[in-house]
Amino acid sequence: MKLCFSSDFFIEEADEWREGCWDFIRRRKDCIFVTTTKRPERIASCVPSDWGDGWDHVHISISIENQEMADIRLGHFLAAPVKHREVFCSPLIAPISLGKYLDTGLIRCVNVGGEMAPKNEVRPIEYEWVKNLYLEAKERNIEFYFHQCGSMFLKDGINIGKWNLNDQIRRAEEVQHELETVFR
Repeated sequence: MKLCFSSDFFIEEADEWREGCWDFIRRRKDCIFVTTTKRPERIASCVPSDWGDGWDHVHISISIENQEMADIRLGHFLAAPVKHREVFCSPLIAPISLGKYLDTGLIRCVNVGGEMAPKNEVRPIEYEWVKNLYLEAKERNIEFYFHQCGSMFLKDGINIGKWNLNDQIRRAEEVQHELETVFR
């Protein structure tokens, strides 16, 4: 189950109702709960008292879009009491290197995606950025998923991105397959 799919579970405005949500999650160990945050500095102060280093059925992801945010957020994220960690570079709007963070062995998956926005507002994602993140993850035996190419996905200087979300996902699957085939 995704928590706060269109918001952030660790946003301050959720403080008043988060404990009730934790109570529900605590009782539903038959489900896997997933949430993504841009506020990793709040994780430790927002988990329940019986959390320990995390619950087996809760996965927390961090969202980063460029190197500056990676360097700010990942330090907090890696220090937080989280059992299952994933990184979402989405929307990826600049090249990122995750190597030193992946070397900790605490991150189990890297997800990458482009931005979906109107042509005059979309920020591009480049094939080389995706490829470099794929190689960093592969070198460390960490799962990698390119889940969405975005509206402007540049490969060899040509936009092969799509406006339609289903087409973006399909194109991303093609690129994922290409990376897995070329860089075995």
